[in-house]
Amino acid sequence: MAIQPGDRVSGARVLKALGATTLMAVAGGLATAYALRAVAPSWGGGDRLAAVIVAEVYVAIIVGHLIAFHGWRGAREFLRLRPVSADQIVVACAVWVVGWMAASVIYLALSLWLWPLTHVRDAFMWIGADGGRLASREPLLFVLGAGRAVTVTPIAEEMLFRGSLFGWIRGRLTAPVTIVVTASLFALAHPMAVLWPGAFCFGLGAAWYRERSDSLTPFIIVHALNSVALVAVSYAFTGWDVPKML
Repeated sequence: MAIQPGDRVSGARVLKALGATTLMAVAGGLATAYALRAVAPSWGGGDRLAAVIVAEVYVAIIVGHLIAFHGWRGAREFLRLRPVSADQIVVACAVWVVGWMAASVIYLALSLWLWPLTHVRDAFMWIGADGGRLASREPLLFVLGAGRAVTVTPIAEEMLFRGSLFGWIRGRLTAPVTIVVTASLFALAHPMAVLWPGAFCFGLGAAWYRERSDSLTPFIIVHALNSVALVAVSYAFTGWDVPKML
């Protein structure tokens, strides 16, 4: 379903969401770094501090959007955060599988001149191990890393890329352009270029289904499943013991 003129996401709301997110993330990160160094020095730096701050950033994205769109009621209306049916989940999962198949073909082609498949594998194993932080086996780090990846991150990223940004762009441009632009932005948000083809294909599928279903919720669930799969596969093949790739 196309977005109706009265339902458009305004640029002011998007800026408000991004501004609130930035303020909370910066203030929270500084306060956390200072507080942890004072009361729990072992958590005041390195992977532990990074895990806490990353989790705070994703929470800030969610809260920033709720502020800009006047809570969950506004999120349901403007971001299309709606109830989901079993049929929608099944179709969204099928789109997810097709996206990974397309990404595999792209990676196979690129392996001939750009990235060896072993490098692609290592990059996704690194993501699944939360940048290697899960290798410590610390319960709290596991919650902050794997727990965040399968709960908070899918909600935050879908609200941003397929929610506010999609709604704002779609109110002004055609569906195909909006799908490609938001998928590109989603890919560029990932920390290594080798991840971009996979993220782009995922973003294409998510944005296409966002347009088709007029709902953000199905791919929040699929995004969570994708994170579960990455964490599980990384553990199965590496025990989360991956090199520091950044």
